[in-house]
Amino acid sequence: MTIEVSVMAAEELHNTSKLGKMSVYTVLWVDPAMKKCTRVLHKIGKNPVWNDRMSLTLVNGDQTLVSYPQSTLTVQVSHLHTMVTHACCFAHNELSLCCENALCK
Repeated sequence: MTIEVSVMAAEELHNTSKLGKMSVYTVLWVDPAMKKCTRVLHKIGKNPVWNDRMSLTLVNGDQTLVSYPQSTLTVQVSHLHTMVTHACCFAHNELSLCCENALCK
């Protein structure tokens, strides 16, 4: 089982860069062992627009992650820095609610 996720944009991110505009990307996961990343938008600042689509697998071994009531889709926006990565924001969405309104296959 997979879910298609569209990562559209972020607005008014907290600028964690001390020098100039931020370079940002988004990480999505249900299972932390199977994370997916968008492309890095370099020197884009506080209002990035990705318009990226990706598929996340909702099966871990023989278990469907949707069947667990506590399963969540986590979205993390991060600033890519020269030596370290800083998280700008997080969103946690209950996976069962996501699948009610989306096509899970």
